[in-house]
Amino acid sequence: MKAFVVAAVICAVAVLVKAELTEEQKEKLKKHHQECLAETKVDEELVKKARQGDFTEDQKLKDHMFCVVKKIGFLDDAGEIKMDVLKVRGIS
Repeated sequence: MKAFVVAAVICAVAVLVKAELTEEQKEKLKKHHQECLAETKVDEELVKKARQGDFTEDQKLKDHMFCVVKKIGFLDDAGEIKMDVLKVRGIS
């Protein structure tokens, strides 16, 4: 199940990267990213590489991605995918 959640997080992040975001959404995403950087202490270079599709097997990177996607609202506190949110946002 954990591998599925990680895969879902990666897919959600990929969708966000390619999505047309409003300025408000971009600012919220930046805020979430900064908060999660402080929380997870991930190497920013790993995040930059992941944005380009080069994912490293790194627990802090996974934690960072999980943190961001959770703050966006795609996952609940238990790590379960919130399908209703994905449907509303046109992702599923």
